[in-house]
Amino acid sequence: MQEVFLGEAIKRRRLELGLTQEQLSRGICEPITVSRLENGRQTPSRNRIQALLARLGMPTDRYYAFLSKKELDVEELCSRIATCNIQFLNAIDADRQYIRDKGLRMHQELKTLVPEDDVLVRQLIIRSQVILGQEDGPYTYAEQRKKLMEAIRLTSPSFNIEEIGTGLYTIDEIKIINQLALIHVHAGEHMDAIEIFSQLYKYICRHFYNTPQIKAYLGIIACNYANELYAIGQYKKALEIAEEGRKICINYGGHQALPELVAVEAKCFHFLQDEEKSLHLFYQAYYLLNAFGNNRALERLKKDAQELLNIRMDDLPHGAGNLDAACADEGS
Repeated sequence: MQEVFLGEAIKRRRLELGLTQEQLSRGICEPITVSRLENGRQTPSRNRIQALLARLGMPTDRYYAFLSKKELDVEELCSRIATCNIQFLNAIDADRQYIRDKGLRMHQELKTLVPEDDVLVRQLIIRSQVILGQEDGPYTYAEQRKKLMEAIRLTSPSFNIEEIGTGLYTIDEIKIINQLALIHVHAGEHMDAIEIFSQLYKYICRHFYNTPQIKAYLGIIACNYANELYAIGQYKKALEIAEEGRKICINYGGHQALPELVAVEAKCFHFLQDEEKSLHLFYQAYYLLNAFGNNRALERLKKDAQELLNIRMDDLPHGAGNLDAACADEGS
């Protein structure tokens, strides 16, 4: 009965969006697989179901497909790779090589568990490779762009980064688009990055209005978007997006981006001539980043506090206000 309910829910949402089975399945599975799923005659693998649900803007955590031992192993390994990616991004340079080596070994292990034609797992591995780099260090920006475009076109062959709003994306495709924007950030191409973040932010707000998992990831998009607006001096707009992002983090549980969103607010208030609010938020961000173990962002925050407010945050054991205020201001 579970398969029939799932198929009916998918069919209803697909028809609401005016999609054919071929359009929905493109890059994920064969159209016949969607037909059989909708009719209750077949249950695809869990990762394909999640990709279909995400493309439809449906919650991916309400539906369950029975998993084999092998599928459970693949899912666990994918989760460990995702954790490794986050650890790598948060680590200081001295720790990065160890984390990189661990992640690359997991890539090889995952490849032994899945067939070569599993495009969703291939996509995940490419995304992780771009984050971790190669054994001897990171890929160049050009190599990263090429690999990410290869990854997204595994499932969205006609993807156009200039018209993001015209597509339908899975959560992994959304993460790839975010990564493409971050390459522009690292290359100092702020306007290009802002355009991508703006399109992606609007797309998620419009399409995933009732999908907590992807709404939670919107907090990360908001953080990146706000940081780029700050970088070009659009402090009021950056503050607006950062405050929206903080509410999203609190309401949908995506707390990973919360410390850096508070940091953006702190810097914006300084340039908007509210030094008391700026100092208050600097200390909130400082303690949050310490608690989250985000050492790279913490070092950036301390440097910003020194340059903007002429304070050494490590010299003081307490901040202006308590940590609870970071969440209590917006409610839960």
